[in-house]
Amino acid sequence: RELVRGAFNAATAKGRSRATDRKASEVALRAQVLACYFVQAALADSEDEPTPDHLSVLVSAAAHVALEASGAFDMLLGNEIIGEATAEVGNAVRDNFSIAPDLLPLDFLQEIVDSVEDKLPMCEAFCENFPGLEAATAAARGLSDPILQVAGRFIADGAMSEVIVLSTEPNVAAAAAVALATGVVLRRMGMQVGADELLSFLEAEGRDIELLRASVADFSDVFDTWRSLRQRQASGNRSPRAAARAAPKLAGGRLSP
Repeated sequence: RELVRGAFNAATAKGRSRATDRKASEVALRAQVLACYFVQAALADSEDEPTPDHLSVLVSAAAHVALEASGAFDMLLGNEIIGEATAEVGNAVRDNFSIAPDLLPLDFLQEIVDSVEDKLPMCEAFCENFPGLEAATAAARGLSDPILQVAGRFIADGAMSEVIVLSTEPNVAAAAAVALATGVVLRRMGMQVGADELLSFLEAEGRDIELLRASVADFSDVFDTWRSLRQRQASGNRSPRAAARAAPKLAGGRLSP
């Protein structure tokens, strides 16, 4: 994810990004999720423990394809990289293009957020913070952007787990992320709406409540793991960010081993 963010920012600064300012954060987030998907898929398909060199290949190829497939780079950039990279990286790039998923959890967020907004005014714990139903409905309508932003970050964090990107249906992962994000946004506003109540909104639309709870737990596991790694960083151990900085770089639009 560090590599994708750095490459995206470099491409944007050099005018080689196709993303508008308004969509830049959305494109960068999508590229991060895709890159994690490609790495997880490659690791799941490998019978042997990958060597550091092989991991570098996987990360390089995943970052490139994710950036291009998300619309971050001009398409011609891909041919330049494939032509100049090692054969192993080139093959990994082609493999990733062949398995790129049609839909990601990010693609379901807006629809689910809209649904939650419609149901929030029917929630007593939410409505008690407003003088009437009209005010509660108006407040719920104003939550779309913050919920989408937080849910997107949950998805990007969750993509670091193979369970979420490979084993969970994208719409289920999206619904769990929206439930978590809604809770976060409401707590920031001083409101307490229980997780079960938020999940019940989504269950009412035909989703399996147990699958939703399991997905919420998976997201929580990823968060706990990341927090543990950050604590190790504070203790002087190598962090995921340090590992990312040591990974191959996309310099000037070309892979640099």
